[in-house]
Amino acid sequence: MVHEGYKLKVNRPKDMSNLTEDEKEHLPLIKAPDEVVEGDEFEITVNMGHEPHPMQDDHYIEWIQLYFNGELVDEKTFTPSDEKAEAKFKVYANEDIIAEYQFENCYIHGYNVCGECEGKVVATSLTALGYCNTHGLWEETRGIEILSEDVGTGRACVWTHRY
Repeated sequence: MVHEGYKLKVNRPKDMSNLTEDEKEHLPLIKAPDEVVEGDEFEITVNMGHEPHPMQDDHYIEWIQLYFNGELVDEKTFTPSDEKAEAKFKVYANEDIIAEYQFENCYIHGYNVCGECEGKVVATSLTALGYCNTHGLWEETRGIEILSEDVGTGRACVWTHRY
């Protein structure tokens, strides 16, 4: 990671429905499915900025990192000569996530079991960090559901709370 060992202030949006110009230009935009089936590999695209970020000698994105379920997936570095700050990541939805991560417990069905379809599901997160050489570190997080093979895609699970 660039700037390893330094404590950097992490910039996050104050109001997602009313982004400032700086936030529109710097906030990572995570493009990913809402749900995936355990054991599947899927692709995530992260763009730096909801509007394209400039890539100039004096103002550019140095790197983007992606975290899945709190663990670093990979990091992509950039130079001012890159056309845009966009990173594509391959992520594997390991079936162990459902077994390890206790999202919700039902005294009837157990951990991570949907009360509607009774399938094993876990809601977890994708977090993107991006570093602008002028405006610092920016972060965005969004939820993603990992469904057991028994549930499959397209079945909306009902939780008492969502990510």
